[in-house]
Amino acid sequence: MKNATDVYYDKKISEMDDKVGDAAKNLEKLSSFNLDVIQAVIENIAFIRWVKENMIDLNEVKAFVDISLTACGGNPMETDRITCFSSVCTNFSPLIFGINENTSYETFITRCKQVIETVGKNEELTELLGQVGKNVTFWDETKRSHGAIEETTLLELDNLMKSGVFIMKVGGSFNLCDIVRLRVERENENEKFYSLEQLKEFRSKLMLVVSKNEQSENRACLGSYEKSQLFTLKFDKIIEIAKIITQLAESDYQGYLKYLINLTEAESRLEE
Repeated sequence: MKNATDVYYDKKISEMDDKVGDAAKNLEKLSSFNLDVIQAVIENIAFIRWVKENMIDLNEVKAFVDISLTACGGNPMETDRITCFSSVCTNFSPLIFGINENTSYETFITRCKQVIETVGKNEELTELLGQVGKNVTFWDETKRSHGAIEETTLLELDNLMKSGVFIMKVGGSFNLCDIVRLRVERENENEKFYSLEQLKEFRSKLMLVVSKNEQSENRACLGSYEKSQLFTLKFDKIIEIAKIITQLAESDYQGYLKYLINLTEAESRLEE
């Protein structure tokens, strides 16, 4: 945003309007706490610029945070750092996404008031901004690493769609995790198996990656989106069938259960 005083810097007194008086009154109303909040924003302007340049709005912040949390694998320290990033971006969003270099002084003051009101309810947010904002390099590296995560996830999706086979085994146990698995056939290698939990984790990661490109007109992105939809559809159908099996087991519906147990194994290829 342009310096608020630029409007009057080279103007003659006779050319100044009532807005200069309004600006002075607004500045007089700023308490030491208000000034501390604004000072914290100024001191971390490099971080704020980075967020603005890399994310359009809070929806992209959420996508960035979700993928980062998935990538960190539950590491407590990394999880805490990413959660703090989310909190800072959310609470300071009026001064991150609500202004630009052409924003008027009045709008800037309004955005400041919004942030000050929010921070007033939790004064630790200014300190949190300093902690999150001091290492822009870390966030830049994290953002770049997402490209590798996306590529790996989409390659895995291709592999599952080409060679994946859902397996439903009905035996002594009727827990969902014991009924559903996915087998990946690989040439000259041992078969790879995915448990139900691993499939759920993969689907969550896939949804995060694909949702970022959902509105894209790029053919590759559209193809990945369609494949992810098909994977999700088949996965959900398999889960529905598995749940019916467990419900029958709990109801002790022996007629259907005997039929299902005689099947011993049902398979469904993802690519079909």
